[in-house]
Amino acid sequence: MIQVIGTRLIVMAVLLAVLNAGFFAGWFLWAKPLKEDAERQVQRLDRDISRLRNSIDNIKEEMVYYEANIDKFEKLREEGFVSEKNRMDIVDFIAEKRSVNRIINVRYDISEAATIRNRDIDATGHTLTRHRVLLENISAFLDTDIFRFIHALNTEAQGQTRLRSVTFTRPNPERFDSLLDRIAEGQQETLIATVATIDWYNMAEGEVVEEQQPAPATQRGRGARR
Repeated sequence: MIQVIGTRLIVMAVLLAVLNAGFFAGWFLWAKPLKEDAERQVQRLDRDISRLRNSIDNIKEEMVYYEANIDKFEKLREEGFVSEKNRMDIVDFIAEKRSVNRIINVRYDISEAATIRNRDIDATGHTLTRHRVLLENISAFLDTDIFRFIHALNTEAQGQTRLRSVTFTRPNPERFDSLLDRIAEGQQETLIATVATIDWYNMAEGEVVEEQQPAPATQRGRGARR
């Protein structure tokens, strides 16, 4: 058999078998683990890229928000988180928002400034004060007008505000027909009335000085009918 095949061919066959065995051994012992490690690195890279994309998207959203609110940030930087206001500023602000939000009628009662003692604020040479604003008989033809009015008072004021309570009242159903008749005649009538209480916090430099204004300490006003 050896003589027929030849010694050289047998040696070459053995060498090829050894090379194939070495190739497969190398694949399982070295190349395959290396491939799996490379795949894991690619997966980690994909996850890192995904996180970077999310971070970039978040940065873009923050930039859009920043650009849309840059004017508010500048005012906040200039005036501080809680700005110095007095009762006349509050009266003017209420009148402005009443007109913008089509409020038919509103009565308001603004308390004197109550000093809020805080050791950290006192250390800065400032005094934190609070006005309690009671808004009564807030009336409008549409519910949404009152919602916008209260939301504006609670979010757009210069200073820090806190909505303490709000109560909505609708007219007596027994009088609803006559109410609709008056509306049909062109009279401005109220379909919903509201009472709200808001705390308005402000900051003043040094000790609080009694506000100098002709009105008494507790002011009352009524929004004009339109």
